[in-house]
Amino acid sequence: MERLSSKVILVVVAVIALLGSGSDAARKLKGSTDVDALRHRYFELENRAWTIVNQIDKVDNQKEDDRRVQRNIILKELIDIYSGFANDDIGPENSYDEDDYYILKRFYEWQLLEQDLINVHKLFDAIRQFMANRNQLPADDADFELASMDITDTVLSDPQFPVNSTLDEIDRIMIRQGMYYKAQLEAKSTICSFGLSAQQVLYQLYNAISITELKGYSMMQFSWMLLKTYGKALCVEQFQTLLKLQ
Repeated sequence: MERLSSKVILVVVAVIALLGSGSDAARKLKGSTDVDALRHRYFELENRAWTIVNQIDKVDNQKEDDRRVQRNIILKELIDIYSGFANDDIGPENSYDEDDYYILKRFYEWQLLEQDLINVHKLFDAIRQFMANRNQLPADDADFELASMDITDTVLSDPQFPVNSTLDEIDRIMIRQGMYYKAQLEAKSTICSFGLSAQQVLYQLYNAISITELKGYSMMQFSWMLLKTYGKALCVEQFQTLLKLQ
């Protein structure tokens, strides 16, 4: 068992080292906005995280103790990646600020969407806190696993925090129903009141909406990775199939 455990550790650590030797993911793309660069940064981190998580399937005929060793290594790397993103890349300063959306206040559609947007930010803050407290319990502790599964349930299926449906509503209201265009017209008519150009108002709104979308999407991916790491791959497939049908 000791020999197999060493093989497990070497496989995962080798993958982690290889992924860490790539180009600087934080480099800003030419012509991109800050939020576009942040999105690109996240996708690179996500690819790295999935590559590490998928190592859970790479060693055949594992005993439970060996899988536990491998799982703990993967959990540590996974949480380090997402904790770094939540604290260093997206940062606590990118929290919900109603001033970013003031131009939408008079629109009925926005009133329907606003609370769900706020809940996405609150849930992201809760997950950030969960990752900050990860060292209080060993990764293979039953309470840690229970807390992880609570997170996945909340993000993926709790009606009080409808992350996926909120992302769908953002797309429907802001793009398909032309809310960005309405916001631009509203900004042009109130430019003297706010002291910003219509373009500045629209960029501020786009940035805030994009941050919310990125938070929601990253939480869903993080949840699927936790499920996969804990051997609940069927749950991942079921959730992803359900999303495709919606």
